Amino acid sequence: MRMKGKKKSSLHRKAVKPEQKKQVHAKQKAVLSLPQVSFEPESKGRSPKMAIFAAFVFVILIASLNYATGALTFTAKLPFFFDTWATSAAAMVGGLWAGVVGGLIYNLFMAYTTWGSPQWVWAFSSMWVAFATWMLYKDKWISIHNPRKLLAAGAVIGITNTFIVFSISLLAFGRVPDYSSTMFIQDAFRSWFGNTAIASFVETLIVNLADKIISITVAAAVVAYVPANYKAYFHRV
Repeated sequence: MRMKGKKKSSLHRKAVKPEQKKQVHAKQKAVLSLPQVSFEPESKGRSPKMAIFAAFVFVILIASLNYATGALTFTAKLPFFFDTWATSAAAMVGGLWAGVVGGLIYNLFMAYTTWGSPQWVWAFSSMWVAFATWMLYKDKWISIHNPRKLLAAGAVIGITNTFIVFSISLLAFGRVPDYSSTMFIQDAFRSWFGNTAIASFVETLIVNLADKIISITVAAAVVAYVPANYKAYFHRV
């Protein structure tokens, strides 16, 4: 026998009206849409000193990768440079600052150890590659999942860099570009056109097109395997 005063079972509770359910769901949705506030100190996850150290290591790694592939290409006497792919990768992973600084460090190191101190001006070419890569990457042109746009991005960087390389060589050194590993191409066009300037420009254009298409493809392939949290980390540095 049921005792008086005992509360009714939950099964016998009054049913909730559909209008009340909608109000409850709306309130829950509003609460979930509020920005999540973390009460953990920022220094626990990423201290300023650690961020600076990580950025330093990152740009040194970029310069080292450029040096390694550039030296390998020069030793093998291949008719391109392959010393800006890491600069492009840095611009995609860390942003414009990473590409510019990584390329600058590489060019300064090579100028004051191998090429000769006046050659530091080639850093402007690397800076342009970093900027162009950063812009094209932001506009979704650089992805291994879109080969047509990727090829076009490499061509854009190669063509524009041709004018920069030619201008740097004329303004800084008073002569057309004369890279030893590609001189045989220039010599072939000189015998064809009978003009050194035209032959050098065509050779610079062809070499830059091939070099930048290969470089941007390699960079995009490498970046595709970089975890998203690493990209987010360096974009906050």
